[in-house]
Amino acid sequence: MGIAHVKNQFSVNQVNTATAVSTNVIDTGYEKVGDVNPVDLEVIVTANFAGGTSMAVEIRDCDTEGGTYLMKQASQVIPVASLVKSEKPLIKMALPNGLRRYLQLNYVIVGTMSGGGAVTSQLVDRVR
Repeated sequence: MGIAHVKNQFSVNQVNTATAVSTNVIDTGYEKVGDVNPVDLEVIVTANFAGGTSMAVEIRDCDTEGGTYLMKQASQVIPVASLVKSEKPLIKMALPNGLRRYLQLNYVIVGTMSGGGAVTSQLVDRVR
């Protein structure tokens, strides 16, 4: 797991019982993200999920903070049985080159989670 800064966190212990966007939008300060410094997305389950079917995470981007965000990349679909608390990232994926300045995540929940399942998601420098 890389070192994260609060400005690089999409969510901290965000409870997800249905599909929802991340608590935070990240302003990367760059017009094209990934072209300057390679970074990874880490998603860590901080509380067990139950009751639903699965979750996937979509990376979305936009030119402006309050604009319409478009999905650019999605994680694999994670079955609920794998959505268990851990200190290690459940999802770790490289951000694609060419993302626009503002980023947010969309947690795609299939089924109805019975509550309590939570994640922390952040950008970290890629370890080479």
